[in-house]
Amino acid sequence: MKLSTFFGRLFPRKNSGGRRPVDYYRPVLDRLEERLVMNSRLFAIGSPSGSAPLVSLFNSDSGELVSQIQPFSSSYTGGVNVTLTDLNQDGDPEIIASAINGAPHVVVLDGATHAVTASFLAYGATQTSNIQVAAGDIGGGQQGIVVGSGGTMAGTVSVFSPTGTFLRSFQPYGNSYKGAVGVALGQGENEPVLATVAGSAGHVRVVGLESTSTLANFYGFSGFAGQASLAMGDVNHDGIADVVLGAQSGRSHTKVFDGATFQNVASFFGSPYTNSTNTSVEVVTVGAQQTVSVASTASGNTEVRYFELASGGGVNLVTDPVPSNPSWSGYYQESLGGFSLRVATSLNGLGVVAVGSDPGSKSKVAVYDPATTSLIREFTPFGSTNQDGVVVAVGDLNGDGVADIVTAQATAGGLIRAFDGATQKAMPGKLGSFTGFTGTDGLSIAVADVNGDGFADIVAGTQGSGP
Repeated sequence: MKLSTFFGRLFPRKNSGGRRPVDYYRPVLDRLEERLVMNSRLFAIGSPSGSAPLVSLFNSDSGELVSQIQPFSSSYTGGVNVTLTDLNQDGDPEIIASAINGAPHVVVLDGATHAVTASFLAYGATQTSNIQVAAGDIGGGQQGIVVGSGGTMAGTVSVFSPTGTFLRSFQPYGNSYKGAVGVALGQGENEPVLATVAGSAGHVRVVGLESTSTLANFYGFSGFAGQASLAMGDVNHDGIADVVLGAQSGRSHTKVFDGATFQNVASFFGSPYTNSTNTSVEVVTVGAQQTVSVASTASGNTEVRYFELASGGGVNLVTDPVPSNPSWSGYYQESLGGFSLRVATSLNGLGVVAVGSDPGSKSKVAVYDPATTSLIREFTPFGSTNQDGVVVAVGDLNGDGVADIVTAQATAGGLIRAFDGATQKAMPGKLGSFTGFTGTDGLSIAVADVNGDGFADIVAGTQGSGP
């Protein structure tokens, strides 16, 4: 993504004139509060095999963890697949969880109350290998659940009502194909459609759910012997659901196929890892538009990235809302200048954008002009040898109309240092350097006028352990 586009979305233009009124800060705080509301702007991650059977719900705008739910008995540790769809049309998406290993168990939980509304076996109890689930419009104005079989039987797709009543089934690749079938639902050009993927090379079929006609039949990858994850959504914003296909291993090679022509319109690597496993692609709403979400796991860490289709072709990285360490929720991550940077969501648009480096590299802050995306300056607030990482916030602390930079240690200690935006020197007095907390694993900070005196205040919270 171009820096000008990235910054323009996050921060408003600076107004001309003198000092800003107190109300200038309030829209930032209000927007963060709205992110906590349970609505359709959610995405879900199911736990991997070997861990407790949990579904984690995140806000797709901010990446903040909303809640965790356990759809299966605590004795089950075989992993959880999950999808979200508003089956009862009440505005809160239902949580549809399925077992990765063991019996092909599907559980539906109400989106508002999280009460179990359906629990059923999609296939025989002995069919034990990684069923795939989609939900949505199944034709004729009906909502339903579609389940693709695992790899221990003839590749089958079965359709169920929201309460788990069996409606119909078919074998999109014929009864000779023995393997897993991935499934996704979307709105086609003239009717709801079902997409399936099977076998190596990502064999995709798209079928009209009302006409029952085959709309597309193609291979998404060549020379790839692994399994692929499948999703549908209108990521090119033409009113027709597109097909998103992601390799479940390696660099998570991801492709987008236009839902009208089924031509490949984007091809990119969705994972920051070279050895990712169990990659899942989804289409989620970020802000006002649908984007491609790629969740990949490596060495016990899970990272989720959002991508949007670029107008001139290709894709832009929008955000990494859920970094490997959950305590980093609330930060956007972007690769700028060759190293990974975290941008505090509390930036208030005072005419600069400040980003702090990740732990493990030199603790550096880079300050950019959001209008031109040019680098204004770089500095090391905690010394040139420090590698604890930096979290940052921006605000007019001294009322001179110039954005000041507030920094804090990201992973160790509780030191906070503020720098004058006009002089580029440490703020005078205690603001220049003080300890927010002692005995903490790092801090999270924000800047806003919380006491209504017209001056920006510093809000700090501990990361991980601490008082």
